[in-house]
Amino acid sequence: MAVTRPIPTVLWITPWYPSRIHTTLGNFVERHARIASRTADIYLLHFFCSSHTNSQIEPIKEADFQGHHYFYKNSLIGKVRLLVHMIHHLRTRSAKTTFVHLTIFHETYWIAVLSGLIFRKPVICTEHWTGYHSGKFKELPLWRRMMIRWSSGFVDEFLPVTKHLGQCMVQCFHRKIPYSIIPNVVDTRVFTPGAEERKKFDFVHISTLDAQHKRPEAILRQFAKVKGQYHSATISMGGDGDIRGLRKLAEELGISNSVTFFGELNSQEVAERLRQSYCLVLYSRYENFPCVIPEAWACGTPVIASDVGGIREWLTDELGVLVSPEHEDDLGEAMLLFMKNKHRYKRDLLAEYASKHFGEESVTQLVKSMYNRHVKHD
Repeated sequence: MAVTRPIPTVLWITPWYPSRIHTTLGNFVERHARIASRTADIYLLHFFCSSHTNSQIEPIKEADFQGHHYFYKNSLIGKVRLLVHMIHHLRTRSAKTTFVHLTIFHETYWIAVLSGLIFRKPVICTEHWTGYHSGKFKELPLWRRMMIRWSSGFVDEFLPVTKHLGQCMVQCFHRKIPYSIIPNVVDTRVFTPGAEERKKFDFVHISTLDAQHKRPEAILRQFAKVKGQYHSATISMGGDGDIRGLRKLAEELGISNSVTFFGELNSQEVAERLRQSYCLVLYSRYENFPCVIPEAWACGTPVIASDVGGIREWLTDELGVLVSPEHEDDLGEAMLLFMKNKHRYKRDLLAEYASKHFGEESVTQLVKSMYNRHVKHD
């Protein structure tokens, strides 16, 4: 007779999660939590430092699990209240909690200590932060880096979204850590391939539009070179960032008539924008593995991306092109080459790859297997 495993009860604690204050922050965490709720009883506690509000509690509106936002002020009193709030929930939920699932360890390391040392609960931590390889970890105060390294000993398993990120965490922590890869999730019910006749743009760029991180200006400069050879070429660009400087640059480059700018999009709108485009272009200075890449593949759209972080772990020649992050001209050459061969990529193959590796069913099995490992420790 098959043994029925008990459904684990998991307390998720995260500093990154979409809210009324920041609607897109941690949307990848939200997707992972929804996946986790398929195989566990989830309660999610999101804490967020805000200069606009005193301590406030608001319910998380999710159909798949319960939870709440805790907004606190960036002051000594605000941080003390956060600590009290956290201890209260760890204590009151301790008896029925199988383990604690954290995210973004450089902000939740102290909760790992509370969970593991005081409440004796196994701790898991999903990691998305690029700071381990972008240099931001080294910019943290020495005392905090030492605390993070020490606190990592209270985590039973880390879950970075790429192997590269896991390796960088080991280097930053100066110790071996147990980790398994659980990639970002794509909703393949929303992100589906589109028909050829629906294509409107040769290229699309979707990001936060941060100049130092995402480098959209470089994409526009190289697109201008593409326009020199392909006069009918088009690109759309936007996201949850400021587009005013990009509009001005497009005018200076003489390509404003070929560039369509847009603002923040929801998931359905992102999917439609990807379906309308022949190729997604990213030229980030650093990354882990952006969600928009597998979302593009799920829509049958190939990708040109800078060879940084964990992108090369997934992006093969059949799925797009990797370019040097150091030499901007390589991006232009890749875009020109794509214009010559933009019909060679197979939409169905791209979508199948995305579903196999990043689809909800695939990632659910990874999460379920991981949770089962830790139920044994309960």
